[in-house]
Amino acid sequence: MGDLASLAVPEAEAPYYSDKVTLNTTTAIRLVFDNAATVEEAVDLLRQYNIYFSNGIVCHFVVCAV
Repeated sequence: MGDLASLAVPEAEAPYYSDKVTLNTTTAIRLVFDNAATVEEAVDLLRQYNIYFSNGIVCHFVVCAV
């Protein structure tokens, strides 16, 4: 796994799915670093969860391989 950054998107709304577990941003980032070896694995992991963005600031995750 390479790097992961979160970028604030002030006018976005994160989707919510009642059948998915919700993670906060810190937990989501840790999940990726602990379990994903590639960008594709990171994307697949994150798609399995709702992400809670604190302070009402929705973010995009940028993932890259090095």
